[in-house]
Amino acid sequence: MHGSFLPAQAHSSKRPRIPLAGGGDNAAVQWTDHVDLSEGVLKVFGGRAPNLDRVEIREVVIEDGRMIRLRFDLAEYPEHPPAKWAAREANTVQIDLGLGDLSQLAVTGVLEPAVGDVTIAAVSPGGVAVTAAVRAFRLEAAGTFAWIRRCSAYTRGTSL
Repeated sequence: MHGSFLPAQAHSSKRPRIPLAGGGDNAAVQWTDHVDLSEGVLKVFGGRAPNLDRVEIREVVIEDGRMIRLRFDLAEYPEHPPAKWAAREANTVQIDLGLGDLSQLAVTGVLEPAVGDVTIAAVSPGGVAVTAAVRAFRLEAAGTFAWIRRCSAYTRGTSL
């Protein structure tokens, strides 16, 4: 069933791990620890997961009733962005997140342009929970796996 949602290499219990800041067994858990294919995001942000507070949620898509896509702009931009981003004078990082094999989905309110928060956490047994809240809009979902569909950057103008 997983094959219908994403490439086989994305869902792996043995994905490469990037050491957390501070290292050792007491290192803090980052949201990227629960998300497959997050290595690119970590690399762009110097080995740490970017903050998911004060993001601008751009799109929520429910696909086949068993998967969601959540696309949002981060509030922060990397100190040392990739050369191609710098060359384009990009100033905003956009994450396209997938959550598959859903076991729970609740959406309330209407998504409107505004700043809100996203949380990504492990849930038992062996799943991932994603919550997004912007004003009166709230998304709560749980699935077997989450992955970064795309991490990109663009130049945000003065208007949305």
